[in-house]
Amino acid sequence: MLRGEAGRTGLLATLLSGRPVLRMRSADGTPNADGLPDGHPPVRDLLGIPVASTDRVYGWMYFADGRGEKGFSDEDVRVVNAMARQLAVLYENAMLYDAIQRHAAELQVEMTERRRTQEALAQSEGGLHRAQIMAKLAHVITDPDGAFERWSETLPQLIGIEPARMPRSTRQWLDILHPQDRALFRAKSIEAGVKGVRTDVEYRLRRQDGGWIDVRQVMEPIEGQASPDGKMRWFNTLQDVTERKRTEQNLRDSETRFRQMAENIRDVFFLIDAESNRVLYISPAYEEIWGRSCESVYANADSWTEAIHPEDRAATYERYKKGMAAAQFQYEYRIMRPDGSIRWIEARGFPIRDETGKVYRVTGVAEDITERKRADEKIKRLNRASMASSSAYGIATSCSGKPAGSLSRLGNSAWPGSVSWTAKRCW
Repeated sequence: MLRGEAGRTGLLATLLSGRPVLRMRSADGTPNADGLPDGHPPVRDLLGIPVASTDRVYGWMYFADGRGEKGFSDEDVRVVNAMARQLAVLYENAMLYDAIQRHAAELQVEMTERRRTQEALAQSEGGLHRAQIMAKLAHVITDPDGAFERWSETLPQLIGIEPARMPRSTRQWLDILHPQDRALFRAKSIEAGVKGVRTDVEYRLRRQDGGWIDVRQVMEPIEGQASPDGKMRWFNTLQDVTERKRTEQNLRDSETRFRQMAENIRDVFFLIDAESNRVLYISPAYEEIWGRSCESVYANADSWTEAIHPEDRAATYERYKKGMAAAQFQYEYRIMRPDGSIRWIEARGFPIRDETGKVYRVTGVAEDITERKRADEKIKRLNRASMASSSAYGIATSCSGKPAGSLSRLGNSAWPGSVSWTAKRCW
């Protein structure tokens, strides 16, 4: 077999051009290699024929130096033609078989990939179904007229109804909404249809058992699927948010109770973020005691320290920093109000921990103890005066042998004179 350019030049190229038969003999019977590829041995006779179908040449075959002196006969040509046709059929069958094998392999790969995709899709749909159940999610696709085209298996479960009894349109869906929420639902649906944009709405819905649930519905247009008149099909996602609404209401109630308590007590309640040191809440009593606005503390968490008495400022701020680091503190200090008056403050702080035990907030109370301090100081002065009166009364009686006067007399403003007079008389 000749490969490359050797099989496409000379006499052999003539066969590839589509000539049915090439039968040649040297003029003088002397072997030669004229027209044959370089290096081909000389031949006397040559019979060549293309291997071809009706519309395509696949190659060629040739015979050289046939037996006998007359060269290749017509019978030889017929035999070689038959061989070439059979060879062409065999070649075509081989090519067809090879193509079928390749396609079969590709089809097998495609089928395998499709099966894997289907399995993955089934797993994904199963996971989505479980996730929808856990998240109390459902969906429904509606046509431009509001008819329900199809819905998730979780939608009947969401409203506690048998699938066969599912509402079939937005109009029927309205019948199970709370009467007070129907107008809002209609308005939102119309707004979504007019603007053709994503819209969400929350409403109360009556379940089959008569109970009410809170539902959040998100309406989204399905892109590229508008009707000829421009109306859209819609993908609606629904979620049961009853627990969330109940939790939010409980939180609001708790915050209301806390504020009512904090705002009606004369002490200052505060709540601080342990990580950022940001003031999350400070009660209105701060304005009454400090004479400064609560907004100033929200704007600058350390602004309260500006009111600390100069003699107490350094020590107080140091105790505050250490207390915040430990998330617990108790100390006293003085503040100076804008009107120049001085108030005594006792601050107490306590940690608030998350579920892992980490301190994430610090809460506490700052109490105005000025009156208590004044009472304590008055008691101390009275105690000192009482002790001094007792000592002086003892001296007076020891000198004269008689009481120098009543204790009440010794304790009044004339006390220093009495002591002086009694002392002189003793001497």
